[in-house]
Formats: sequence, structure tokens, C-alpha cells
Amino acid sequence: MILDSLDTYLPGFVIAIALWGVFSIFRSLTTRARGSRELFYLTRRDIMLSAWRSGLLGIGLLLMAGLLYIIGPTLIQLVRNPNAVRVEVGDIAVGGPDPTSLAATSIVETEAAVTPTPEFTPTPEETATPTPEPTVGFPDFPVTPGFPTEFVEPINVEIAVPEGILYGPVLFGTGFNGADLTIENEASYFDIPFLSDVKELQGWFSYTGMQPGVQWTEVWYRDDFLLHVTTIPWNGVETGYGFVDYNPYQDGEEWETGFYRVDIYVGEQLVQSGEFVLVDFLETSPANNAEGEGEGEAAPAEEGATGEG
Repeated sequence: MILDSLDTYLPGFVIAIALWGVFSIFRSLTTRARGSRELFYLTRRDIMLSAWRSGLLGIGLLLMAGLLYIIGPTLIQLVRNPNAVRVEVGDIAVGGPDPTSLAATSIVETEAAVTPTPEFTPTPEETATPTPEPTVGFPDFPVTPGFPTEFVEPINVEIAVPEGILYGPVLFGTGFNGADLTIENEASYFDIPFLSDVKELQGWFSYTGMQPGVQWTEVWYRDDFLLHVTTIPWNGVETGYGFVDYNPYQDGEEWETGFYRVDIYVGEQLVQSGEFVLVDFLETSPANNAEGEGEGEAAPAEEGATGEG
């Protein structure tokens, strides 16, 4: 509050200092004129010294006013810390489309927006016969397979798909940390040993514009092979964070190498897709090194962060 008031009244403060300086200079001139008419030496000397002091004070005040006028706003901003951003955090569905609790709306101060941790690029060890690094990339799927009507039983068809739905990119990992809004073991590719230990992989996303009760579907593919379909009525909030998840062991299957893709539908409208690569083995997998270990040891998934997508 003090800094806000200083910023508002800074021009008036500068003008007041400048007027004080002008008054001091004017007083110096009048005092010198009076001292020059004084007949006694000692009295005249005291009057002249007082005039010089007033003049120097006036000049100093004028310089101070000019300096504050030039750099005052910058100094206030530096003291206030301009990096502080006021963010309004609304209802967040941490737990995806089937949340167990909703966070109350609050206002918090944060120093900067959360920046996703960049993925670690694996570097092969130098050997006499270097082994080529696995090529990590995403294939061009021929055509979006489309909504799998034959595998979906319509839900709440009377609820229309709302307009203005926005879904953020799908980021894959093994869990979600609600304290700093980061994804655990986030990566674009994983290896078989890691996922064989973790079992379940999740894809997290932000969203807005959802309508409670509307039909929501996630469809998982490996290459062009359909793996898994889940359809539920959306019982989350309108804006927040959600996730998709897949555990092949629940269907009696195992993780296999290939290019994976998940499509998210609201009604029969495709709203977002995400892709990742699964290879046979990577000694320097980013997911395996999430805790600084390079031997393929997997960090356990966060308890309470899994659930039906």
C-alpha cells in the first residue's frame, strides 16, 4: 500500500521538493541583499553565510527533485519486485474427469509462471564401436481414425457439446504434483523396463469450457492399432486440470514398442491428441533419470493421482 501511494503521488512529491528549492534560492538572494547593506563586519559575515547555506540547500533540492523525476518510478518498481504476478486460481480438478474433491477459489502470489522442465536429451557413451542413438520421432498417422462409434454407448445425448472448449497439450508422465503444478517423470518417449515397472502411464492437460454431464471419451492407439476406449459422463468442473491414463495389464496385455497416440473427444468432437514413443530399452531414458539415476530405476507413481480418465 505504501509503495502504491508513493507511485501515485510521486509527481506531487517532486514538485514540492522543487518549490522548496526555489524558495531556498529566493531566500538566499534576499538575505544576501540584506547582508550587503549591513555596516558591521561580523554581522554581515553571519548574514552572508546564512545566504550561502540557503542557496546551496536550494540547489541541492532542485537536483534531488530532478533526480527523483527521472529515476523515481524505476526505483519504486525495483523495490516493489515487478516479477510478482497476481494469479487467480479457480476450481481445479486435480484428478482428472473423476475428481474426488474440488479446491476452493483463492488468490495467491507467485513469482513466475510454472515452466515445464525441459526433457533430457540422451547422450550415448563413447565406445570403440558407437551404438547409434534410437531415432525418436512421431509418425504421420495416415488419417485420424475418427470417433469409435462401434465401441461407445451414447451417454447423455440430450446434453449438447458446449462451444468454446479449449484443451491444452497432453503431457505424459507418471503422476501430477499439485503443489507446483508439475508432471512427474514427464517425457515424450519411454522404455519398456520403465513402464513395465510403473505399469500405468498418464497424460495430463489443462482445459476450459466443459459442461458437467457431457459425454467424454479417450481412445488409445499403438501405431494404427486400437488399444483402449473409455467413455464417461464428464463430472468435473468447467475449468481445471484433467488426465487420461492407460494400463495394458488391466486388459491382460503388456507394454509394447511403438508410437502411441491418445485422442480425446467431447461428444463426437475431437478436442485434443497426444503422442509418445515407447522403445525397447534406453540406458539414459529421461524418465529413468528423473531422480538423477541412470540405471533405469523408475520412480514410483504418486499415490492418489491415478484414476479413470
